Amino acid sequence: MTYAEALAYISKQGRFGMKLGTERTRAILDRMGAPDRGLRGALIAGTNGKGSTGACLAAVLRATGRNVGFMPKPHLVSYTERIELNGRPISEHDFVETLKSLMPVLDAIAAEMGQATEFEMLTAMALAYLAPRIDQLVCEVGLGGRLDATNALDLGVAVITNVDLDHQKYLGDTIEQIAHEKAAIVKPGDSVVTGCEGSALSIVEEHARSAGVPVWVLGRDIQVKAQSRGWQGHLMDVTGPGFEHRDLILPLVGDYQPANAALAIAAAHLLESVTDDPVFVFKESALRRTRSAGTVFVVSSSVARAQKELGFREPAHWATKVCAIDGKHLKCCARNAANPAGDVACLAVPGRGHRVAKCGQPCLAFRKAAHESKANP
Repeated sequence: MTYAEALAYISKQGRFGMKLGTERTRAILDRMGAPDRGLRGALIAGTNGKGSTGACLAAVLRATGRNVGFMPKPHLVSYTERIELNGRPISEHDFVETLKSLMPVLDAIAAEMGQATEFEMLTAMALAYLAPRIDQLVCEVGLGGRLDATNALDLGVAVITNVDLDHQKYLGDTIEQIAHEKAAIVKPGDSVVTGCEGSALSIVEEHARSAGVPVWVLGRDIQVKAQSRGWQGHLMDVTGPGFEHRDLILPLVGDYQPANAALAIAAAHLLESVTDDPVFVFKESALRRTRSAGTVFVVSSSVARAQKELGFREPAHWATKVCAIDGKHLKCCARNAANPAGDVACLAVPGRGHRVAKCGQPCLAFRKAAHESKANP
């Protein structure tokens, strides 16, 4: 089987549509030998910020010397991006071999419970590949929480970044309904951290009480102070129960990113209480190299160097800084990352022929000539 054939096999499962629920995912994992049992880490739900929070948390955990798996969603260029080990996507070869090894299980479960969906297959593949290789796992929820395939996992820490109206066809038409769906990732024995406010926070706390677990709340138990460094991101302080970290450098641009990073740092500390590892030692430099799909970050203050790093062939001599808008929510990035200097060229990294939404002045419509290995710098 080639990589293209593997993608064709997985993609054709889309014809079965979206089948919400964890039963088949759990059955597949159990038939595999339950590779997720005993894995510790964090399951991250929320309307916005899941990917950035997950990327920050994975960076913090890697900096301690742990082997860390990350399951972000969705992918931007390649399916391999959904299975990440120590900051690197799975190779195409390992992707194919993992799928091949699971086919007997997938066929057996299909005969009993119906064909697995694409998302269920990818979740099982991620666990099959990562579980034997990692110490901790960071997993981003796909849709909602209660009925998402990833909710078959119990990693010990539940993060709910925030709740807003999203996927209303599946999750409900009100903040309260959607909050119930997302907060359902909280399980007995978990530790919980959230950035929710108002009625959504009340619902998260209700689910935590039902599970008999504590909740850390951003703005109450966790405090974050951040100073913008323009296109260089933020300088931030984060404090919480039993920890205090100051002068942290976060390279991600956007006023919302310090909150995501603070949730990640809190989640890392909460993992102390659910693992048997040595006492967690936070590395002050851990966030410096965080990269998150769907975020804005400065590639280089040298346009020539950035062109070389990202693989652009077209000239960019009219700007003094280069910022990459790397991802899924291009318009949202453009809206939330105001141009502080007026001399920044914004480049759309993923895909061929992607064009950039207006993001300050001047902002260039730019085409990426090659994206394979450099689409996710």
